Amino acid sequence: MLQVVHNPGTPPDAELASPRFVDLVITCEEPYAQYSGEVTTKRLADYFFHRSRSGYQISGVPTERIAEVTRELRRKGAYVFATSLVDDFYESFPEDWEEFIQAMEQ
Repeated sequence: MLQVVHNPGTPPDAELASPRFVDLVITCEEPYAQYSGEVTTKRLADYFFHRSRSGYQISGVPTERIAEVTRELRRKGAYVFATSLVDDFYESFPEDWEEFIQAMEQ
């Protein structure tokens, strides 16, 4: 089965993420400071893509908030990656990896 994933890196305009064209949209791939900021928060509130077809990749999450942010993202998207790393987050695992995994299991 072919699955089309669209990763615009930022909350996309709704017409660019139409279910007619894609199966999964990485709704937000931002550093935590941007994700939790006013502009992105408003844009995400105005944008709807069903949870089952939505993913989030958030970097730079404060270590003490990794579990909380992961649980929040799981309510918004079925595909989630949250990390405290700011650099090289695709190449390595953070010290709080276990906290992320435990939050995903809850």
